[in-house]
Amino acid sequence: MERGSTKALEHAEGVRANRDPLASPPPGGGQCKGSRGEPKRLPGATCSARPGRAGTRSARRGKRVQCLPALAAGRERGCMRTIQIGAKPLPYLTCKLLGRFFPALYWSPVSNLRLREVPEPELLGADWVKVRPILSGVCASDLAGVTLKHSFDSFMSAFASFPIGLGHEVVGRVVEVGESGCPSVDGREVSVGDRVNLDPHLHCRIRGIDPPCPSCQRGETATCQNFHEGKLPPGTGIGSNNFTRGTWSDGFLAHRRQLIPVPDGVTDEQAALVDPVGCSLHAVTKQFPADGDTVIVYGCGTLGLGILACLRALGSRARLLAIARYDFQGALARQFGADEVLVGLATRALFDRVAQLTGGKVYTGFLPTSRMLVGGADVVFDSVGSTETLGNAMKFTRPHGTLVVVGIGYPKRLDWTPVWLQEIRILGTLGQGVESWQGERLHTSVLVHRLIQEGRLDPTPMLTHRFNLSDYGRAFATVLDKRRSHAVKVAFTFS
Repeated sequence: MERGSTKALEHAEGVRANRDPLASPPPGGGQCKGSRGEPKRLPGATCSARPGRAGTRSARRGKRVQCLPALAAGRERGCMRTIQIGAKPLPYLTCKLLGRFFPALYWSPVSNLRLREVPEPELLGADWVKVRPILSGVCASDLAGVTLKHSFDSFMSAFASFPIGLGHEVVGRVVEVGESGCPSVDGREVSVGDRVNLDPHLHCRIRGIDPPCPSCQRGETATCQNFHEGKLPPGTGIGSNNFTRGTWSDGFLAHRRQLIPVPDGVTDEQAALVDPVGCSLHAVTKQFPADGDTVIVYGCGTLGLGILACLRALGSRARLLAIARYDFQGALARQFGADEVLVGLATRALFDRVAQLTGGKVYTGFLPTSRMLVGGADVVFDSVGSTETLGNAMKFTRPHGTLVVVGIGYPKRLDWTPVWLQEIRILGTLGQGVESWQGERLHTSVLVHRLIQEGRLDPTPMLTHRFNLSDYGRAFATVLDKRRSHAVKVAFTFS
């Protein structure tokens, strides 16, 4: 049996038994438990592991591993902090009904969200490593999970295992490696002490599936067809499973094929933004506009600002129009290369302004809200994906133009008339992959690193807030109240 397969069987048994299958029990077989047998909730939690036992379970079993002295202060006790979210029906229904009125419920004791102190996981095999985060960002998809924006009947639940360890945007440092010589994403060796970025997807090659699916053969691992198959339990990636921990923790597990070493010329702050900016870059390379095109970037959060920055970094001379909700977002949009910025406009004024800037004309149906723009932009990037933005974005796209859906939203009702009336093309993008750019094929994160090193891209102004992991409630509140906080990218910091 292939190395790691026995452990995979243990994972599967653990998932069926509704427990965390990869938790390493502290010495003596104990676990970090509360009085009712569940992992303790912080703050004030303690671990039942005995202090003073150095090293990891893997090392005590005689496996050849390399590791740094400690993940965190609690490493010697065999425990670590992590933010998890469960799927119990009563907390879900309570927060789903009342959370819109009292947002703090989403991270209160009433919810399924917990900051726990749990046993530190052991390596899953020779090709796996353990990483301690330096900075880990709060992605909109993470926050959608916290605030229950996902539909309860979504098929995506088939590709998750609970309780989910949240977080996937990260720059971290490798603290333990298995004995394999398997290279990283870009073919380089990964060693203890290296700073790394993460491609979170748990794709075919990580799941031991050979031959890999067509998507993975092309390097498009975000669209892998086997997130439910192979030697690992269900999970699209780190941040959507119960066996690697998420990056909102003192440490997480990753396969070497998920890691991208961070060059010395890239700061921690820049590296913390490589994942979201990489998602923007992936969208841009999928639909790079011609120099004479008019482009609309709808939404000026991290993804929208990243799209503007990447277009300019890659040399686009297209005319860039940005639609922002707040003044501080508009200012950053200009800083990252927008030619025109439309800030805080109501629907009617927005349609009129877009028509003016693109040479289009607005028509209104029986209802005042039934507006349609004939004309519009050559390319529209929707970085939000809400009912409002996606509906308007279709109407802002010229006949035979392209709408690129980048933001992961949950629209309720859409008027699809522009799709057939204007024959527009809709293109979805997700995550990162292997990009074909100027005759070269390279991973998205590697291209982001290169652009930063060459001085063509600096995403640092997007990182606006940092919080300790124990302040997760304040971090979420900051993201949700952008009007007051002026938050763009909020990140957890680890010391």
